[in-house]
Amino acid sequence: DNMHMAMKELRDLANCYLQGQLPDASQVKRKRHMGECDLCYARFCTEYLILMAFQKAGLLAGEIRDTRASVSMLSLLTIRLIEDHLRISCERATVDGLSWEFIRVPQTAAVRGEQEQPEFEYFVNRISEFSCIKREGNKVRIQLDGDIFPVDRLKVCVTTDEMRRFYEFQYEEALECYTVVFDDAMLTEDSVIEIVEVCYE
Repeated sequence: DNMHMAMKELRDLANCYLQGQLPDASQVKRKRHMGECDLCYARFCTEYLILMAFQKAGLLAGEIRDTRASVSMLSLLTIRLIEDHLRISCERATVDGLSWEFIRVPQTAAVRGEQEQPEFEYFVNRISEFSCIKREGNKVRIQLDGDIFPVDRLKVCVTTDEMRRFYEFQYEEALECYTVVFDDAMLTEDSVIEIVEVCYE
């Protein structure tokens, strides 16, 4: 089936996953369609993120349709892979009093006594030494201090070949920080990684 899914179908499927329910036969069919349709998958991810934001805001499912227009995503930080190195940029270094400036740490400072690792990169936040972005081996880790950054409103969005995937920050007790970790094998020169804030009234 080459037809794209309707917004109601996308919303119903996103809500099914959000509520932890088992998809019915028609929803399984739509799920299979998304596996072959990048556009529908991207729309599903956006719909899921919006529904999750409203759930956290304490809104009922019936209220979502009337107030969806008030939800937006603010891009705070952008990461790109250029010539096999991470490049970090932000529109504004400071947003609501928080610094989104991450500074590259030289390998000799980040990895004392070890040989240089070309695949190792480390960036630390200007105001929080516990908040960092690290690429090591085949993993990229984004780590934020929950006492400083509003991690409950933040998501990581990875766009590759027009497909968007959203990742939630998870608390790691050993680090006492919130992290998102993903495989850098999924990244290409055209990939864009963003830390976004879900904004709603």
